Amino acid sequence: MKTKITLVASMLIIGTFAQAQIAEIKVAQNGITQLNKQEKELQLQKSCASNDIALLTDQEKKIKVEKLNLKNEIRYLKTIEVNPDTKLQFKEDFKSVSNADWSADTYYTCAKFNQNGQTLTAYYDNDSKLIGTTTAKKLSDLPLATQNSITNKYSDYKIKSVLYFNDNAASDSDLFMLDKQFNDTDCFFVILTNAKQKITLQLNDAGQIMNEKSTQDL
Repeated sequence: MKTKITLVASMLIIGTFAQAQIAEIKVAQNGITQLNKQEKELQLQKSCASNDIALLTDQEKKIKVEKLNLKNEIRYLKTIEVNPDTKLQFKEDFKSVSNADWSADTYYTCAKFNQNGQTLTAYYDNDSKLIGTTTAKKLSDLPLATQNSITNKYSDYKIKSVLYFNDNAASDSDLFMLDKQFNDTDCFFVILTNAKQKITLQLNDAGQIMNEKSTQDL
């Protein structure tokens, strides 16, 4: 009986610990957003003022250091202690996989691993249920017409990555990918960036764009 109680208590502690870290990640992300706004304000001041340019530049440097520290903090916080139930479920879902690198984001616990020569990431919710997996792809994996459409429409963007999401049909959870909510289905994600923003495209298997979502202040 003591063993069972200890195990339950340990799992509760791990769950609470993980939730606390996720809350800290959100605080750090909000801090980066605020620093981005401060950067924009300083850039505007520099464009309007002929004096105190050196002072404004020094403030910009301090903001960049603060942003770097917050990003490092987020990277550290994402290496959380994983719920034992999630690890057990992963072994059940991927019996042939012996090793995985675990991390977490705001919504999921993630396991990155190699299978059949490909690198996959499996996403689990707070109930240790598999949401789906992503596999790295290339733009050339999409239909030629889609490739041309994307490169023409987003000519001032660079393609950061292309992912294929394989949905777990047994899960009816909402899909949150790259901090955005998307349709819960098998699909491609194309992530494009430029100096001002990031755009995430969700495409179906036929290469048709289903959703387009942007993030400001990169």
